[in-house]
Amino acid sequence: MNYLYEWLIRPYHNYDVYMVYLEAIAASIGVASVICAYKRSVFVYIFGFISALIYIYLLYSWELFGDMILNCYFLLANVAGFFVWLKHLEKNSKTIINIKRAASSEKKKALLIFILTISITPFLYAYQKDAAISNLPAYSYVDCFLTATCFTALYFQITRSINAWYLWITADTLYIPLFIYKGAGITAIQYTIFLTLVCFTLRKWQIILKEQENIKVPN
Repeated sequence: MNYLYEWLIRPYHNYDVYMVYLEAIAASIGVASVICAYKRSVFVYIFGFISALIYIYLLYSWELFGDMILNCYFLLANVAGFFVWLKHLEKNSKTIINIKRAASSEKKKALLIFILTISITPFLYAYQKDAAISNLPAYSYVDCFLTATCFTALYFQITRSINAWYLWITADTLYIPLFIYKGAGITAIQYTIFLTLVCFTLRKWQIILKEQENIKVPN
């Protein structure tokens, strides 16, 4: 019980109460976003936009400007994803999209996104901590890897590719211990829920994709 207190409650002792509530709200909205992804609903991006907006405010308040800039990317990506998915709705549906596997050209773009992100992100964290890149703590490099993984996963998600969920599983699995280490208990719980939902989402998309691929085009 003491361990749970130290992990989940104590890190928030110096926070204003409304900030704790905001983090909990952002986490809950993030969970709603993943549920929408499970259902292949364009509302994934509406909830994702709101969650990112709240986190931008929180990170600005905490003076975590590197993380804040990264969430600005997520904010814009959610806007782009919403309009892209609207163009690929299932017939007779206003919210549900068709899905696919990533094309070779999309995989090349995804690799480029990963390389660019993992190259640029250390500079953002160095700016955030007012330190040289060589002096960044070890967990910052894990953060950089995970940020690149998330950016790449989000690209695959926007393109409606099932490949996104393999990367989200990787990221969520590693984010849980990282947020525990950072003392962000609420967010660690959020990512534990994310991981569970993402595993179900991957399985659901696999089944749907197989059904789509088994439908023969009439002569």
